[in-house]
Amino acid sequence: ICSVATPLHREVLAVNFHTITRLNSDQRIRWRIAYNSEMFVTKKIKMDKREFAKPITEIISSRKQKDENCGSLLADFPADSVVSGPSLEESLECALKVLDKSPDELDPYYKLRAVKSLASYQHAFSLARALEEAPTRFVVITDPDFYVIQPNWIERVIEYMAHVKLAIFGAPWNPSWYQKFRDFP
Repeated sequence: ICSVATPLHREVLAVNFHTITRLNSDQRIRWRIAYNSEMFVTKKIKMDKREFAKPITEIISSRKQKDENCGSLLADFPADSVVSGPSLEESLECALKVLDKSPDELDPYYKLRAVKSLASYQHAFSLARALEEAPTRFVVITDPDFYVIQPNWIERVIEYMAHVKLAIFGAPWNPSWYQKFRDFP
């Protein structure tokens, strides 16, 4: 089971871990959690002209929340389950490779886009790290606060996927999110 956690997700992820462990009798369940000890605090991103004049790394530093001690997260999971997610600066560098620009070369439009998307990029790069650590054929990717509460659901999903030869299996979005992809298997 792969997931990404930030300091805000510790409690819900611990509840999810204990719920999944209790409901699934298979003792071979392995977790890979990418822990982002840094978070970008958006505070309703409104950037005035003075903030645009700052280097993007300074904007990130002023809105960064860091948790040096992930001990309480590790207490709920086996020690080999937690991998470090990338820093916000590393995430920005990876994302900017697509634009073939350095952070200092960004014009205000791209600077705002980069800042608004930074948390999503960090989440995606962290998930990639967790997936690299997954040594099994089947992988569950879940948000920390996404709960499946049916008994033995892991075994049932794997059996179903093998039976109908599915490569991917997902849950539908909440109906209120009408713009999201529908009819996922």
